[in-house]
Amino acid sequence: QGQQIASSAATAEALIRIAAGQFITRVELWATRAGDEAIPYQDLLAAEPVKTFYDASVSITNPVAPGATDEEWLYYVRAFFSSPHGDPAHPEDALWSSPIWITWSNP
Repeated sequence: QGQQIASSAATAEALIRIAAGQFITRVELWATRAGDEAIPYQDLLAAEPVKTFYDASVSITNPVAPGATDEEWLYYVRAFFSSPHGDPAHPEDALWSSPIWITWSNP
C-alpha cells in the first residue's frame, strides 16, 4: 500500500522487507520526481540476496536545494523472483511495490 510523507530532513530511511515463497534474486529501489518526465528514474539500490526473505534499510537523500521549491518524489521497490529450480540469472517474475510519495522541502 502506498503512503505520502512530507519531510525537510537531510535524509529519510526506507525500510524494505520482502518475504516470499520463492527465491528473491534481485531487489531494486527506484526514484523519480513526480510529473517530470525529463528526469529519468534513478536506481538507488540494487541487491541480489538469492533467498526467500530480504530486509534492508536504505538512506534516501533529500534532493531539494536549500531555499528551492518543494518537490514531490516517488519511490518504488522492484523485486525479482525465481523458482527453487529456476536459473537465478534469469528471474521468472518481477513485482513493483505501491509508490511512496515524499514531498521534500529544504528551508
